[in-house]
Amino acid sequence: MRVRPISCLSHFLALGLLLAAVPSCGSPKKFDWKNREVHWKYGPTKGAARSEHLIGTGTRGDDPITGGWNCLLSDGKTLTVKPYQLNTSHKLLGKTALVISMFDKSGGKLHTVRSETLTQDTKVLTFELTEDITKKLWDLIIWYGKA
Repeated sequence: MRVRPISCLSHFLALGLLLAAVPSCGSPKKFDWKNREVHWKYGPTKGAARSEHLIGTGTRGDDPITGGWNCLLSDGKTLTVKPYQLNTSHKLLGKTALVISMFDKSGGKLHTVRSETLTQDTKVLTFELTEDITKKLWDLIIWYGKA
């Protein structure tokens, strides 16, 4: 009976698989519902969308008002919304506000808030919410509306 020697390539392959599997070992991170990032997306940009929303998202016209939004929940009661790459020369600044609808995991609407008027100085928007809303909060739909 002949025994086939294991090549060095097989050793490296086995070592590679072992090193890839080791980081997945251990206890999973505990979910902290009070302090977390909240996913968002813009409302529809077709159909009955208002002109402010279409212009603000960049669907109609030139560039959008922002490159996106950073939405964070802190202390289980404060939703902080920060613009990413605010276009400080956008024609809607000073004329539009954000309308933010909040949804649970099944898509049920929980609450809606409206921001103050967006300006070129807008650095952060803050909304105080109840724990009943924030415990269930899954994601956000953001619309631009008239100020």
